[in-house]
Amino acid sequence: LKPLAEQNTPDVVLRRYLLQGATRALENLPEQSLALTEPHAALWLQIASGMLADLSSELLDLRRLATSPNPNRNELRQRSERAVLTALNVGQWLERVQPDNVTRRVVAHARFASQMLSQAAQHMARFVLSRNPEEEERASLLRVEAMRELEQANTALPKRQP
Repeated sequence: LKPLAEQNTPDVVLRRYLLQGATRALENLPEQSLALTEPHAALWLQIASGMLADLSSELLDLRRLATSPNPNRNELRQRSERAVLTALNVGQWLERVQPDNVTRRVVAHARFASQMLSQAAQHMARFVLSRNPEEEERASLLRVEAMRELEQANTALPKRQP
C-alpha cells in the first residue's frame, strides 16, 4: 500500500488540510481550493471555531496584560504581532475551501468572523503600541461581533438526519 503521505486523492488532501488546521500548522497549505461538502462541514467548522476561539482568547489576554499596572511592553508588542499573523494565517486556512450550496452559509459566516477577528487583532496591536483606549474598544467590539458571527456559522450548519 502507498503511504498516506504520498496519496493525493481529493479526500486525502482534504483530510491533510483539516489536520493542519486542527494542529494549527498553518504553513504550507494546499495550493488548490478544496471542496467542502456536507459530510465534512461539521468537522471543518469545529476546527475553524477552535482556531477562532483561541485567537479571541489571546486578544482578551493581551487586553488584560496591556491594562495591568506594570505591563511588559516588549512582550506585549511581540504577542500582539503574533496575534495579527495568526489571524492572517487562520484567514488563509479558511479561504482554502470551496463550499458547495449546502455549506456556503457556514463558510461565509466563519470567514466573516475571521475577518472581524483579524481587524480586532490589528486594533489590539495598535492599542498595545499607542495605549489609545479607542483602539481597545474597537478591538473588543470586533471580537464580540466575531464570536456572534461564529455562532451564526454553527446555526447555519446543515442538520444531519440520524
